[in-house]
Amino acid sequence: MNNSSLFLCRNATVISERKLATMFYIHAVLAFGFIIFGLCGNLLAFIVLWREKQKTTTSLTLRALAVSDSIYLVCSLIFLSLPSMEKYNGQVGDSFLTDTYPQLMPFVKPMLYISQQISSWLVVLVTLDRFIVVCYPLKSFTYCTLNKAKKHIAAVYIVSVLYNIPRFFELDIKQCYNIKLDKFVHEVHNYPWSYSTAYWIIYQIVLYFLTMYIVPMVVLGFVNTKLIISLRAANRQRAQITGKEHDDNISIMLVVVVFVFIACQTPDFLLQIFYFMTVVLSDATFVYEFNFFVYYLITAFLLVFNCSINFIIYCICGKKFRKMMFKTIQCQRQGHGDKSESSHSHMRDSKC
Repeated sequence: MNNSSLFLCRNATVISERKLATMFYIHAVLAFGFIIFGLCGNLLAFIVLWREKQKTTTSLTLRALAVSDSIYLVCSLIFLSLPSMEKYNGQVGDSFLTDTYPQLMPFVKPMLYISQQISSWLVVLVTLDRFIVVCYPLKSFTYCTLNKAKKHIAAVYIVSVLYNIPRFFELDIKQCYNIKLDKFVHEVHNYPWSYSTAYWIIYQIVLYFLTMYIVPMVVLGFVNTKLIISLRAANRQRAQITGKEHDDNISIMLVVVVFVFIACQTPDFLLQIFYFMTVVLSDATFVYEFNFFVYYLITAFLLVFNCSINFIIYCICGKKFRKMMFKTIQCQRQGHGDKSESSHSHMRDSKC
């Protein structure tokens, strides 16, 4: 590296022990636990839905959602949990924050945006799909087909990646000399063009809020309300005819998924508003207050929680999913049992 690219590190923000401890317990302990649980849960959910005999558009979209959620959890592990461990007690290693972490950020940070956007629109997609099935069953044979679902999912993934391509070119890694550590380290800087007014207002604020929050939330709120009304009307009609109510487990499961999604995403939407207020307001001292810092930590944790909890929702609300999961586990056990029996019989034959 040329000497012209070496410079003194910027003054790092001093974080109090109180903030460090709070960050450690929320991101390095609580979020880390949910990340590991979420990765295992998403993997199991993907396997169970993959083994479904009668493939449906809902199971296909939920598998794609499990993939995007898992990507977000892996990125959150690098972006949140590991740095929190390092800052608090150095469990990850001395060179993680000064070398590995900065070099990962130009890739990990855009992937966080991409996976979050994909998950948001997949939730919209699966909710719209269920809305058509419940409210317009005749049209579902035309609009809710596996081929169209595959095309929609592919479109969500491709458009989300293309939309976030500029984020891969926002960050630059530079080597600098850290006086406190008495060594050269790596530091992440934004390229000057990323601070331009046009890019900041159009891409970072207007388009970001529209594609990530406003449009998905409005669509989900409207469709989910209509879906709940339709389910209640169907239950009342069935109760009048048969005297018994019938719960559409799949629709109820998706309604719960949407409610959890909105509850976990709304705090992040407010956080982004507060963040952009710091750009407009010259005196935004509230961002340095402890309460706002805790709010940021909780908001980041809620996004991790949202990507980790769907498996539990499927198990609690999805009767069909529970049956498929038990069959999958049972098949795995029988498979191991058959292997052990075949090995024992082979040993007996060899002895004879």
